[in-house]
Amino acid sequence: MKQNHWEDRLDRALILGLLLATLLLPLWNFWKECAQIRGEVFRLHILAASDSPEDQANKLAVRDALLAESERLFEGAATLSRAELQAAEKLEEIERIAEATLKQRGCGDPVKAELVHMYFNTRVYEDVTLPAGEYDALRLTIGQGQGQNWWCVMFPPLCVGAAADPDPQLTQEIRDLSEEQPYQLSFAVVEAAEGLWDHFFGKETPVETDAGEAGISPAPTQ
Repeated sequence: MKQNHWEDRLDRALILGLLLATLLLPLWNFWKECAQIRGEVFRLHILAASDSPEDQANKLAVRDALLAESERLFEGAATLSRAELQAAEKLEEIERIAEATLKQRGCGDPVKAELVHMYFNTRVYEDVTLPAGEYDALRLTIGQGQGQNWWCVMFPPLCVGAAADPDPQLTQEIRDLSEEQPYQLSFAVVEAAEGLWDHFFGKETPVETDAGEAGISPAPTQ
């Protein structure tokens, strides 16, 4: 009788293990896909000076001005490393574009442009969802940067003007990731795990390019 009892417990444990493996394997594959996407994407992140209606409108004006110039600024950026290098080389010009836009609106706030490797929560841009985790980003901080932010994807060029997509396969992988089912639960699990990792071990760092390092300051709370 005792032997049968242990055999029953062993059978239940094996069944439970198989069920867990069946449930976790798709999540593990999804997690690996998320990690691959994070390492191949270059994001644009604009922080408003505050949450006042005026400062939020200023943020969107800076966004529009930068996107209008993006095809010229990033012309020929066929790879992630090239896009980051061109951004690093043009940080001062990007700041000038942003500050000139603000000045036209009667705002004298300074703008800090920098390349950073930083943590993002799960974000949705139009029909694309990007998983939580650490990404390379071009960040523009307006004034004190205490307002709500705006973001998009610069490489591949999902939000910027481009005559052609330099990496259509990567673009399709991002869209496929957003359409996987049940993607809401998968993104939530990834965000919970990545958020814990960032809380205990996360550290914002400068993005290194062939042109050298771009200095950064600690990121404002999102």
